[in-house]
Amino acid sequence: MIGRRFNVRGRQGFTLIDLMIVIVILGVLAAIVLPLVSHHLDNAQQTAAQATLNSVEKAVEMYRVQNNAFPGTLDDLTFQTNKQMKLPPGYSFLYDNTTGVVTLVTP
Repeated sequence: MIGRRFNVRGRQGFTLIDLMIVIVILGVLAAIVLPLVSHHLDNAQQTAAQATLNSVEKAVEMYRVQNNAFPGTLDDLTFQTNKQMKLPPGYSFLYDNTTGVVTLVTP
């Protein structure tokens, strides 16, 4: 019966030491994996914000072509898509309505 453990009453099961070792191993693995995952999450948020910026720049240009002027605010562009622009937390836009330049502000 290699690999089986018996307690005082003769039942099979894990000892407290076995459970503590498993918990420590899981903790070490989590400490290694979490920083790697959070880095990729930051990259994904930045890529999503950049994609939104590209869409806003195109919308500003379409507005300029249709109206011969840049929109007063970025809120004036929502009529084209019928939805608000969504950015990841901490990101925002700076908009210059005289030149039509849209800049992404990152955290």
